[in-house]
Amino acid sequence: MSLNLLVPAPINGVQNVQDPSGNVSGLALGKEMTTVLGRDRVGGTLPLVVTGLVQPADFDQNKTWGRVVRLRANDNTSFYDIGIDKTGNLFINSVSSTKDVHVLTITPAGGLILNMAGITLPPNGIGTVDLCVDKTNGRVYRQG
Repeated sequence: MSLNLLVPAPINGVQNVQDPSGNVSGLALGKEMTTVLGRDRVGGTLPLVVTGLVQPADFDQNKTWGRVVRLRANDNTSFYDIGIDKTGNLFINSVSSTKDVHVLTITPAGGLILNMAGITLPPNGIGTVDLCVDKTNGRVYRQG
């Protein structure tokens, strides 16, 4: 279903977006911000759903990496992309990432793969790696 939405007056502050009948939506727009209001309802709605329209062949033909959302600083040189790859892994990419090398990957089974300064843990994304956290500075180190 498609519905025309509008802001009832010039944007000055925050304006709720509404349908032509005046029914207010969960979307509010400001000159430099957007707000989405909603509720997480089990078996029902979520406050925000972002869907990337991707076909499996798009991955094979290098038409997509599966990126869905980009978080970017205003200088366009610093950003992080969040996406879901062909096998269902959730990933975060940075400027230096590639289709197959991500900063962070979480597998559907709950595995965690970190790529720190060009070092992928675990190697080849297979197996496990023992890590420890230095409680004095918060740094993560590989054990062994």
